[in-house]
Amino acid sequence: MRTESNRSILHTAMIGIMIAVVVSAAVSIAPAAAQTGPEILQQMIDRHQERLTGIDNILIEQEMMGFGSSLYLVKEMVDGTPTMVPRTMNVAGMNIPTDEAAFIEAWTGSARVFGQFAERFTLDGTQVIDGQRAYRLAIDDFTDIDFGVPPGQDLPMTPVSGRLYIDPSDFVLLRMEIEMNVMTDGGSEVVEMSSTLEDYREVDGYLHPFDISVDLGGLLNVGPFGANLEEVRAQLDQLEARLDQVPPAQRDFVERLIQPLRATLDGAPIEIVATRLSVNVDPPRGRSAVP
Repeated sequence: MRTESNRSILHTAMIGIMIAVVVSAAVSIAPAAAQTGPEILQQMIDRHQERLTGIDNILIEQEMMGFGSSLYLVKEMVDGTPTMVPRTMNVAGMNIPTDEAAFIEAWTGSARVFGQFAERFTLDGTQVIDGQRAYRLAIDDFTDIDFGVPPGQDLPMTPVSGRLYIDPSDFVLLRMEIEMNVMTDGGSEVVEMSSTLEDYREVDGYLHPFDISVDLGGLLNVGPFGANLEEVRAQLDQLEARLDQVPPAQRDFVERLIQPLRATLDGAPIEIVATRLSVNVDPPRGRSAVP
């Protein structure tokens, strides 16, 4: 069996998965009362900075699509703001390249993304999220916002609108939604993606959601993503048909991969469950925290 084929299948799925993990990386905060969207968001950011005091790095170990993964973030000054920047990521034994980790950093909910554009968020009422009433902050102006796309590459979709839902009692992020306009052969199509963040736990002062569900909203069926979907499904069929040819040492891995990957391609939410969070630890063995 060709290792390149396995990585090709995994890499296609990772397009959506990486958006998920980054949302998971975490901005969970507790501001004082505020009346406007920018005030709520700025106080979120300020409290987050306070929680980073004394934290140099974070290692998040989690399960995603039934496989173990890890995300190692290092605190750095980015545009004068302390920011947790992903330095290494590993999913199912596969290391994610540094340039793709940079793409992930833009989706962490970090001050580098939200802080520069706090004035664009409006308080758009409240809404019940999983039984809890939450503030709803809305944004529809994404001009000049850097989503971390590697230099020389174009993202085949553009943001149209987005919403953050914040718990008014302990002020953590409960949900994030974003509508993306995806380029297609016939024009474009709007897809709504969302992340639900639950089971917040505090570890050495850092607050993190241990249960995250990401719904790609049919993204993998649209435009350039959908164009490759049938080919990926065919590759999975071939892989499953050749399981008896796979060396025993790899067969368990392949069998465990197929069904969760099929479910993701069919639109099932991606579940990310943190198993352990460690603060101020060495990077995962065999991987450097320096790009």
